[in-house]
Amino acid sequence: MIVDTSVVVDALVPGSLSAAAREFLLRSSDLRAPDLLAVEIAGALTRAVRRGDISEEFARSAHRASPQLLPALEATAPLLDRSFSLSLELAHPLYDCVFLALAEARATTLVSSDRRFTDKLKCSPHKRAVTHLSDWE
Repeated sequence: MIVDTSVVVDALVPGSLSAAAREFLLRSSDLRAPDLLAVEIAGALTRAVRRGDISEEFARSAHRASPQLLPALEATAPLLDRSFSLSLELAHPLYDCVFLALAEARATTLVSSDRRFTDKLKCSPHKRAVTHLSDWE
């Protein structure tokens, strides 16, 4: 399975899906993600500090802990052309489409807690490629 940034951030930052995200990451085997994941996690933590959702101290601690939650990482560069096409097709940000492109390339499912993205995919030809974290069993 492919895991996106939203799931890892949910596991690190307290919220309504935190327990489910931690359980998913601990119980799932052979998880993968594009190497973009590490950069996106750091960006999400700094954004949460700017919004006042978490303290800088908490962000630094979560950033130090994040490598323990990372799945096997794969190179983003080979996924770029397909990600670009998906972004145009779906009218959705390229960064999310990198995760979808990896799921396609590996013929597996993308697990995300990004409701906007999963809802958009459920209304597209890619609906079988994604599962929202809350629907994971």
